[in-house]
Amino acid sequence: MKRLLLLLLLAISARALAAPAFVQMRTLATSDTGSTTIALGSAFTPTSGGCVFIGVDWTGSTTATVADAVNGTYVSTTISSNGTDHTQIFGKCGVAASSITPTATFSGSSTFRRLKVGEYSGATTTVDRQNQANGNSTAPSVTLAATTNASDLIVVSIQSGNIDTWTAGSSQNLRQPPSGTSDSGWEDRIVAATGTYTGNATLSSSGTWAISVVAFQASGAAAVSHRLSLTGAGPS
Repeated sequence: MKRLLLLLLLAISARALAAPAFVQMRTLATSDTGSTTIALGSAFTPTSGGCVFIGVDWTGSTTATVADAVNGTYVSTTISSNGTDHTQIFGKCGVAASSITPTATFSGSSTFRRLKVGEYSGATTTVDRQNQANGNSTAPSVTLAATTNASDLIVVSIQSGNIDTWTAGSSQNLRQPPSGTSDSGWEDRIVAATGTYTGNATLSSSGTWAISVVAFQASGAAAVSHRLSLTGAGPS
């Protein structure tokens, strides 16, 4: 009986486990004058229960946090830094369908600040894998350790020392810049199998860069684990 129940729950869980999906990318917020904050240029209303992931780029020996007035403080992940140039990914899931203006706040004044805001569905802020790197070339790149969850949303935040034309890395979607040139990039990729994945891009000119990559678990992953754990009790 327990084996039959396990197979039934596996079948139901497989059907219920919806893959993460991209919803929208907001216009990049930029500032090159000294301040301790940067906010999205215009408010927007995300879908109820969805996720908002944010990439923050800045310079200076400061740290950053992200929040909005409706959903509170966002979860922070690994930061890429060469001591001066930084990029970091933040996230909030289960958001309310209310108008929000995500804002990054820094521990000190920074003269270079960028805010990238993407909305996604079917994800969580549970980190499967994360990694970061910095360098000086035309090819920012970093590889994650092998993922442990089959269904993940992988997001990539890159700060470039130059205003470049960008080419997306293999199998990745370049969301920022949508066209033209920029000194700030954002990519995503949705995967359906465990493996070793790389976040990368090609820039039109060589220069310093910082890159952070995070694999977030799909929203159904925790539910599947919980259902399977319940089958461990009771007679077989």
